[in-house]
Amino acid sequence: MHFLAARASIILMIATSCLFLDSREVGAFWMPASDNSACERRTSVAALPRQRDIHGNNSPQHKASDYILAMGQNLSGASSSRQFSVRAFAEQVIAVAQAGTFTRLDWEGPGGPSPVFATSLVLISTAYAVDLFDAAGAWSQSERKMVIDWGNKLDRNQREKYQYSSLDSLAAIGAAKAAWGSATGQKAIFRQGVKEFDKLSRRMKSAPMYESNPRDNNEIIALLLVVAEAAASEGIDLYGKEYNGFTLHDAVSHHAIQVMQIGPKPIASNEDIARVFFRTSGYTTHLAWMPIYNRRFRNTEAGANVRNLSIALRRTSAGRLHGTNVGGPTECLWGRVR
Repeated sequence: MHFLAARASIILMIATSCLFLDSREVGAFWMPASDNSACERRTSVAALPRQRDIHGNNSPQHKASDYILAMGQNLSGASSSRQFSVRAFAEQVIAVAQAGTFTRLDWEGPGGPSPVFATSLVLISTAYAVDLFDAAGAWSQSERKMVIDWGNKLDRNQREKYQYSSLDSLAAIGAAKAAWGSATGQKAIFRQGVKEFDKLSRRMKSAPMYESNPRDNNEIIALLLVVAEAAASEGIDLYGKEYNGFTLHDAVSHHAIQVMQIGPKPIASNEDIARVFFRTSGYTTHLAWMPIYNRRFRNTEAGANVRNLSIALRRTSAGRLHGTNVGGPTECLWGRVR
């Protein structure tokens, strides 16, 4: 499988002024989908925000989602257009690192939105870019080191108030560590992500669910799929690893069936906020995780349930699948669910 390719084959001797990615090019954590028809066609590089403080997603100063949106636009452009400059994209990320962007956590007082969760999502998104720049040979070793040093500061910030972390935040921390550690070749960070996967998976006891609330369970599944994909790139099968007799495959299948039964109606979260997560995009409440699972396991029983869920979703919701917490434009990054 392409995920098991040697890391030495990642760096490709190709021009860096423009790049049209296809399925032959291998990344440490991620590789482009063979079908890029779901990608946003663009030739210009979207600018990335730069500010030292990082705020939670409810803050009026929240810029992490803007960063992830711009990253997704640039990844889409690199995947779909020969005129898109991967080098110019790399220069944007290098400038972000030089500016110390998002390295200072702002908790905005007791009970404020968590900047750690936002930090985790920034790392997940940046892991895709690292794979892209490595594959394209789009930066120097010193530039790569600068970005990795910056990302490692963000990773260390994930330990802030760790003991108070909610389950969704633990899942995001695990996804960030697994993706970042794999993309950058830092095995110790990657292994920490796997530990978070283990911790959450042990919650599956009487049923293949991480949370009893479907909306919250949906969010954890999305993030644990990122961990499982990063592990696959390291030759580790977390998809099939059993916890109390259940696997991630069981959790995905069970959840897909449950969501189809619920349909497009509001579900209360732990905060008693009714939200619809039967939709194509969002910060956390969405079904944009489906392409990640479908890409590898479409011809399985669980894969069939995911495809049926995709069909049901498309009856009520339009637009590309885009999950801010799983890296952005998932249909572009992982391929359409067919």
